[in-house]
Amino acid sequence: MSEENSNPRIKGKVSIGTAGSALILIAFFSIGCFLLEMRTPRYFTWDDNATHLLPAFIYDWRTLMESGEIPHINFHQLLGVNYLRFSQTAIFYPPAYLSAFLSRIISPDFSWAIDIYVIIHLLASAIFFFILVNKTMSPPHALMLALLWITTPFIIFLPRSWGTVSVLFAFMPISFLVLDSLLKKPSTRTIAIFSATKTLFFFAGHSDWFFRLTFFEVLYVFFFHPHTVKTQTVSFYKRLISYIKTLLPFFSAYALVILLSAPLLVPSIAAKYESAFRADILPVHEFLNLRIGPVPFFCSQIGYFMPGTVFGSNSCIYFVGPFFLALLVSIFFRLCWSTQGQPQWRWLALAMAGLLFSTIACAVLYFAPKFSNAGHTIMQLSMGAMRLQDTTPWSQNFTTGSL
Repeated sequence: MSEENSNPRIKGKVSIGTAGSALILIAFFSIGCFLLEMRTPRYFTWDDNATHLLPAFIYDWRTLMESGEIPHINFHQLLGVNYLRFSQTAIFYPPAYLSAFLSRIISPDFSWAIDIYVIIHLLASAIFFFILVNKTMSPPHALMLALLWITTPFIIFLPRSWGTVSVLFAFMPISFLVLDSLLKKPSTRTIAIFSATKTLFFFAGHSDWFFRLTFFEVLYVFFFHPHTVKTQTVSFYKRLISYIKTLLPFFSAYALVILLSAPLLVPSIAAKYESAFRADILPVHEFLNLRIGPVPFFCSQIGYFMPGTVFGSNSCIYFVGPFFLALLVSIFFRLCWSTQGQPQWRWLALAMAGLLFSTIACAVLYFAPKFSNAGHTIMQLSMGAMRLQDTTPWSQNFTTGSL
């Protein structure tokens, strides 16, 4: 029996080690969330989550589920606000309604909806990140990297103010899983799965993160995916044909995404160009503001946290820790000197591209139409086989307070 056929992960079976590691990951995550909520009840219901996202979920539920109507207009603010065109309200995103429903079960109101919403997405992020990494690494390595991914301060702190950040963390590993499936076995089924996944991500309500994740997917397809890399040693003509065959299902899937997301995409585009604030291109000095620098990143690894890094928080959001950095270095050398002939190191190369675009090098994106007026963005170093963190931090200072 060949090595490929004897590998249960390749055949689609789940080994005892994989199942055990996944259960350990879920157990650690559950205990961590329990302790977090015990220490600070409704930990994620804070800041913009409490003042914007929670009221939006309540209005979504009462309008659609209780009245049977799509909430086009919010008549309770400013003599009527075009609610649908403000895409962050997650009108077409099922987990928002699931969170409101579960909150009504465990409490008499919607007060737990945000915490349920964030925890569901962070759990999905941990599980799917484990599945993604476990495709090319042993279950113990995948477990360690998944724990690293889900416990970094960047992931724990930012969703407390913006619950939509947790959606990004969930869809990043999911997107690369379905993308791999699409590129390896293009079919109507894989195109449909990919299109449905990306449309669901768009319906979650933050188009900036959607387009940035798409940007890294294009990088992966063009430069890092094995099906395209294998053609580097052949003639230009054969390489071009191979690229076309590879990219055709990819762009066909995205054409379907545009059609499926039209109910939210069209009104959002209309609202953007009618906005006096967002219609103009962002000044370059504002676009380059708050970029991650090497000094606060590496200082945070030794416990020295610089203040005012992002949104009034210090550089603790970049903390990974010496132990996990050593683990990352060991995995890096293992991938670079792998004898299996698999281009596994390209995941790490894609992660380093994320680090590069988090620095002043992101200035090249300023000339791209979608990126030039998107606000402040951090594309932080990816830890492990793939960790691309992408968010739009606030430009104003942090305002403390309690509910």
